[in-house]
Amino acid sequence: MDIRYSNFHTKLFTPATIIFDENGVTISELGFIVDQGKVVLNGTFQDVFNLHLTMSAVPVALANLWKPNLGAVGTLSGQVMIHGRFEDPNVTYDIKGYELTIAALQERKIKPFMLSASGKVINKTFTLDANLAGEGLQVQTQGTVSLDKGELNLHINLKNLSALLANSFIEGQALRGVVTGKVDIGGTLKNPSAHFEFSSQNLTINSLLHKNASSININARGFYEKSILHVQHITATGSKNWDLSVNGRLSLNNSPTELSIKGIMPLAFVDQFLAKRGAHVTGIAKIDAILNGTLSQPQLIGSFSIINGGFFDSQTNLELSNIMLKSKLNGDHIILEHASARSSGGGSVSVSGRISTDLQTDLSIHLDHINYNDGSMIFATLTGKTTMTGHLLSNLVIGGEVTVEKAEILIPDHFRNATFLDIRHNNLTKLILQTLERADAKVYKINHNISKEPSSIVQLNMQINAHNQIFVRGRGLDAELGGRISLTGPLHDVHPVGELQMIRGRFDILSQRLNFDKGQTSFSGDFNPAIYFVTNSSNGDIHVTVTVSGTINNFDIQFASQPVLPQDEILARLIFKRSLNELSPFQIAQLAAAVAELAGASNTSLLNTLRAKVGLDNLDVIVDKDGNTGLRVGRYVRDNIYLGFEAGLDGKTKGTIDLDLSRHLKAKGAIGNENNSSFGLFYEREY
Repeated sequence: MDIRYSNFHTKLFTPATIIFDENGVTISELGFIVDQGKVVLNGTFQDVFNLHLTMSAVPVALANLWKPNLGAVGTLSGQVMIHGRFEDPNVTYDIKGYELTIAALQERKIKPFMLSASGKVINKTFTLDANLAGEGLQVQTQGTVSLDKGELNLHINLKNLSALLANSFIEGQALRGVVTGKVDIGGTLKNPSAHFEFSSQNLTINSLLHKNASSININARGFYEKSILHVQHITATGSKNWDLSVNGRLSLNNSPTELSIKGIMPLAFVDQFLAKRGAHVTGIAKIDAILNGTLSQPQLIGSFSIINGGFFDSQTNLELSNIMLKSKLNGDHIILEHASARSSGGGSVSVSGRISTDLQTDLSIHLDHINYNDGSMIFATLTGKTTMTGHLLSNLVIGGEVTVEKAEILIPDHFRNATFLDIRHNNLTKLILQTLERADAKVYKINHNISKEPSSIVQLNMQINAHNQIFVRGRGLDAELGGRISLTGPLHDVHPVGELQMIRGRFDILSQRLNFDKGQTSFSGDFNPAIYFVTNSSNGDIHVTVTVSGTINNFDIQFASQPVLPQDEILARLIFKRSLNELSPFQIAQLAAAVAELAGASNTSLLNTLRAKVGLDNLDVIVDKDGNTGLRVGRYVRDNIYLGFEAGLDGKTKGTIDLDLSRHLKAKGAIGNENNSSFGLFYEREY
């Protein structure tokens, strides 16, 4: 006999004898090869069983025929003996499993385990003595199960259960430590009961993205009976102010619950949930509460407070200190009696309101002259009242009105026009994908599916009022604006809409100051507003109009005149009140520096015109590693001699010389005003 089905090949490996007579059925050496394993059955049966089944390296993948997605791997060896009458046979078994696992465990990188199980079935009572062992796993189970009455008497011992196993199921965690314990199971199959004891020493809870680990000792003891979990005690103590205790009863059948929670814990524990955005929390949380009611309608009675808290978010450069919170747990809601914090830049924020146990939120947030600095372009002082309403995790809405008392928006001296490469990652492994996720990189899979939208969406519906003192400064621009802006949309995609009208403004270029006639900044759905400023000036026989337009990070400065003149000529007339042909080389260099400051190292057409006018081979605007803008000029005085000069707006200067000694040998030297001279010989050759 030879059977092939799916990926399995089964055949008789030796001739077998099966005899049917008046004494029943006799089986002799009925043996099958299943892939690399063997199964042999011997014995007799009629009214009485007397069978002996032997297994050797039988693949557990046979189970995949009934459940294809199971992905079972490993082998079973051992023997099963069946004796007695058909209606109540006695069974003796001794089975060992090797390299056992399933697909779900393989996906989580959990290594295979070993299983040994032996026991009997006598008088409809199942006896078990089993051991499960693997990397970080050692579980022993002993006891009996009554097959007719359903009575349970099982004892489970956990020995040196590694907390590392949990890391495969809890994403982004690095749990360490060992858990030991035991569970005694009694009762019946329909109404089980259990007593349990667990303990862990030096359990380290640590995010892979944040290395602020807490070491905790946990001890738990209690029992389960009639759908009620009785917690005799659960304690969590350890480093960084861990001292938490829980006791009482927790009903799982919607009968009354009474659970006491008391103690302190460090807020740094939640850093692991904030680490991806570079946020950090400090402080101590204190709770003294009783959970009453039912799981469907819980009632919290007691108090919750935070002392000496701190918060920093690197993405927004927001830092709060001296966070204090005092709240009252009043049945189905939490009342914030007092909540306040100080901004690192000055000012304070306070919160009042309530949050229900089903996470419905109704909070008022008061901003009192709070200063905000994004660390690069914006500094603002805010006052006002905002609200948070709705479900905390599903449809939270932040609304209200905030007044900007004063704001400074600084225009950078230059913009680096860098574009990230559109990298598509093919054949990603799970480990590489995890690394990219921790780096917060956008991953383009083969099907180009982008990461999912947030499951929890916070909506904004706010008005920002700024009557005046909104100053925009930089690159010669100095303007004061005022107006209103609305912020709407989800928090991850906020849409600002509104305008800031110019109150007064001026434009400085070298020694000339031009007052703006009109100007505005318009927000049309993103945080890169459009700007439009116009100034007019009359100089002798020409009238000059200077227009600043574009977006805040990519604007253009245009010069127009009546009569119509080239822009470089307009600039020369505006600044020096002379034609470009009448300017000295030094004045042209000044003009080039002014163009560099105005254009942010981007207006190459004016620079090329000025370079040609002054007779240079190179005239360029440069930006050093510190972001300082400067001017670089150079000229060939002979075919093999190039002289260069660099001058920065920070006062640093440097002269250079390049001398071609031969086709491949070159000498280079430089001397600066900060004692940073250099000289070198270079041999260059293409291969």
